[in-house]
Amino acid sequence: MNRVFLKTLKAFAFPSVFLFVLLSPIFTFSSPSYLSIGYAPGWNSNPGYNFNANFAADIPWSSLSHIYFAFAQVNGTTATVSDPNASAAAMIAQAHAHGVRCYLSVGGATGNTWPSGTANNQTLANNLAALMNYGGQKFDGVDVDWEFPTVKADFSALVAQLRSALNSHTPGLAASGKYAGESPMGLTMYLSPGAAVCGYDFNTLNGLTDWYTASGYDLNAGNGSSNFQGSLNATELFSNCFGTQMQ
Repeated sequence: MNRVFLKTLKAFAFPSVFLFVLLSPIFTFSSPSYLSIGYAPGWNSNPGYNFNANFAADIPWSSLSHIYFAFAQVNGTTATVSDPNASAAAMIAQAHAHGVRCYLSVGGATGNTWPSGTANNQTLANNLAALMNYGGQKFDGVDVDWEFPTVKADFSALVAQLRSALNSHTPGLAASGKYAGESPMGLTMYLSPGAAVCGYDFNTLNGLTDWYTASGYDLNAGNGSSNFQGSLNATELFSNCFGTQMQ
């Protein structure tokens, strides 16, 4: 699988849609020729704005390559799409009508109980793949947002089995071919800089995932400080994943 390493440039806040613009080679296709991904919450995250009643008109579809429906929440070896407003199926259909691929984002910062052990993570992966057919629509892939694994073997088992299970599914909207490395059923993952990267075996994950989304905000320095803006020249200490600190 071709690897494309991508970094988040900036997060833009549309009404309840969190947009991440990612670096990608420029192609001679219609806009956007780069990866431009929005995270759409299944809940109304802004009390003053009814996102789920207005997303069809308000999401800037022509500016997006992908949209991630957030979230499916994990409870051990099972997962459930958090869709209290019953908007996920309509969002998938709207995305496909605009030529935008729609992935299911799994996890998030809170509300999840992630499993331990290889077998349990493989079972979770199979159950996540089973969510690809949803409400009469089909998701086009999975974005894994585990915040944050500490056992490399567990996370690798989850992603490896998820890659295998997704390969047996057909997406609702085929990959356009614009974005190097994108699989028919996409598989991506969220990363946070700093100490939180120590639970990943990148030698394994590079061959399984299509791209990474590197957070530009939830910096975790591994020194008791977290969830603050991460500047490029931050002076906080970071873990080098070998039990020592570096600056």
